[in-house]
Amino acid sequence: MTTRQQAAERSLHNQINILPKRELVIVFAGLALPLLISFVDQNGIGVTLPTIARDLHAEDTISWAGTSSLIANTAFQMLYGRLSDIFGRKFVYLGAIMLLAIATLLCSFAENGTMFYVFRGIAGVGAGGLANLTMIIISDVCTLENKGYYQGIVGAFIGLGNVIGPFLAAAFVARGTWRAFFWTTAPIATLVGVISSYLIPSSQPKAGVKEGVKNIDYGGVILSSAGVTLLLIPISGGGAYFSWTSSLVISMLVLGSSSLLLFVLWEWKLAKLPMVPLDIFRSSAVSILLAQGFLFGSVYQSYLYYLPLYLQNARQYSVTQSAGAIAVLVGSQAVSSIISGYYISQLKKWKLFICSGFLLWTM
Repeated sequence: MTTRQQAAERSLHNQINILPKRELVIVFAGLALPLLISFVDQNGIGVTLPTIARDLHAEDTISWAGTSSLIANTAFQMLYGRLSDIFGRKFVYLGAIMLLAIATLLCSFAENGTMFYVFRGIAGVGAGGLANLTMIIISDVCTLENKGYYQGIVGAFIGLGNVIGPFLAAAFVARGTWRAFFWTTAPIATLVGVISSYLIPSSQPKAGVKEGVKNIDYGGVILSSAGVTLLLIPISGGGAYFSWTSSLVISMLVLGSSSLLLFVLWEWKLAKLPMVPLDIFRSSAVSILLAQGFLFGSVYQSYLYYLPLYLQNARQYSVTQSAGAIAVLVGSQAVSSIISGYYISQLKKWKLFICSGFLLWTM
């Protein structure tokens, strides 16, 4: 990190605010509720995709509902952390909730596949911000010794949302319309956003809005977004929607790879306040954990979106049966999250649970 970048980092407002247990309970209520709704939406949509595909005449392209959301989620993940450094955690967090609520409502009015995929992409931007900022806020308000316990509680709400989502969506599809699922989750997301605005403490950034806007790493935003988008679109659609040897796929892969290479160079040498300080990769533990997160996420997200399509289309499961099969997969997440979080806080041993988790997942 250059001297200029170090000076810019020091100018940021320190938002660490360790809270007593009574206040932590209140804050975690404000964090858990939006995250619950986010994963109800994210996991519930999977069982509705076959029905949505038939209704919007998009059987051949419906997988883009998940792809567009994940691409947008990935492209904006890095930006959220730095925006929260500049403008404050609470402001950016509430913005992500409102973005999710608006995008979810727009999904209910989609008239064709393209509209639906665009709105799911916007929802992915909001959902990614909630997941990212929740972990950042946890790091701000509780000690390192207790972090595992509270992250376990948050993980339990994620698991609960993953279980509720498919059954709620299946109920609307079976007895009404898939659009009602979004009509229900959008106002609930808005309501929990209002509740969270009262429960989550605010921290006033040292710099004003004008100065904060100047500190945004616009070059990093453009290069990372372009790189991620240009790479993931052909990777997701190659062989199915596009030929791997087509000029479009080859061009996007080359441009995407070049954009990410330029992004690394920009963050290393030119960015005043980089989105991704490259110094973090000097830690082998951080690098290994990021690689593990990538490998696990690539498999887990595939299950969430494509397993319902397989069960309903290939195995002829009903929507409710499909939801039940998904619930078995994600339901144990809530229980294991609480147990592992508790014992991590007690034993102060992280590696044991990480290795055990990957072993069980592989089996």
